[in-house]
Formats: sequence, C-alpha cells, structure tokens
Amino acid sequence: MSLPSLKLYHKEPYPAISPTLPQLSQLGKTVIVSGGSSGIGFAIARSFVTAGAARVIILGRRRKYVESAAKTLNHEAGCDVAEGRAVDAYSLPAIEELWSTLHAQGIYVHVLVLSASAYGIKSHILETTLEKTWGDFEANFLVNVSTIAAYMWTTMAPDRPTYGLTKNAALALVQQIAKNSNPKELQIVRFHPGGILTESARKEGYADGGFNFDDVKLAP
Repeated sequence: MSLPSLKLYHKEPYPAISPTLPQLSQLGKTVIVSGGSSGIGFAIARSFVTAGAARVIILGRRRKYVESAAKTLNHEAGCDVAEGRAVDAYSLPAIEELWSTLHAQGIYVHVLVLSASAYGIKSHILETTLEKTWGDFEANFLVNVSTIAAYMWTTMAPDRPTYGLTKNAALALVQQIAKNSNPKELQIVRFHPGGILTESARKEGYADGGFNFDDVKLAP
C-alpha cells in the first residue's frame, strides 16, 4: 500500500529493514509497545526481540492476551525478554499509574511504540454524538499510531470520518513535540506501516474487500 506519488514500494519485508542487521541492534534497550498483543503491534514487539532488546513490555487491556503474546515471544527467543502488562491505553489515569510503577521499579524506557488505535465510528460525523467522537480522539490522538489515512482521509475509510480526523490530529501533535525537542534527548519516528489485514480489520469485514494486503512483517 503506498501513496500515489511513489513509484516503488514494498509489500513484503526486505533485507535493508531486517531486525537482525547489526546497525539496527536494540541491544540492552527497554521497549514498550502499546497494543502489542496482536496485529501490527505484536509484529513490532517481535522485531524488537529479534533485534536484541533486553526487555519488551507489551501493553493491552486484556491480561490474558498480553500475557499470551509475551509467552509466545519468550518461547521464540528462548529466554524471558517479553512481559505483558494489562493497561488501558485509552485511560490517562491508567497510563500515569504505569509510568509511576515503572519509575518505582527503576525501569528506564528507551523506546515507546504507540500502536494502539480505534477504527472510529462508522457514521456521518454530524449524525453521531460528542461522546463517541471524543472517544475516538482519546484513542487515536492521545494514543498515536500512523496510517495513510492521516493524509488521505477523503479516500481512505471515508465511512469512518473520525478515523482520518483523529489520525491527522495525532500527526500534528507529534510534529509539534518533535519541533520543540532536542534530537539528542528525544527522537520521534512516525511511519506508515502498510495495509495489514489484522484480526481487528478482519472483524470489520476488510478481508472481503478484494484488497491486496501487505505482509505484517513489513510493518516493523
């Protein structure tokens, strides 16, 4: 999946982005991946494990799923590198408690991956409620994950107006943070992960749309 102006794009992983490359090593790093129990988030967590991260913390609302995802990664790695923590990424009090707990445990986080998101309400924006619209902002603006819909909201998911709206707002947010941050202290990387048929996308019926989806291994 690509922007129309691109003449070359990949639908499968290629050697230059392999997490096994020495220049992409995450040796000794602690990584948090929100929404990391499935789909794109899980693929990203797996790549950080492959790249040698010392600790990969998977966040999700359902404990059994984050613990299961961590167990799978630990089995693949042959060591205990991943852990699952049940945290509602859409709740500011829950996020504040998470960071307080990490601080108390002496855990310094080197990389934060914001990969939790909501598809948005499937309704004309003038026909829904303020509460539902704001709920999508809490998911996609406060919890930021990139998508091509941030730029092409009129053609990508046009039946879900708050999706492109909130993704575009999230883009502006991280741009402002990056503009005012010293790159030696904080670096923000935002990327479009491709068109991935995740389990949540399958539940929304996108598997039947005839779209040629990208390999989930391309996303990380």
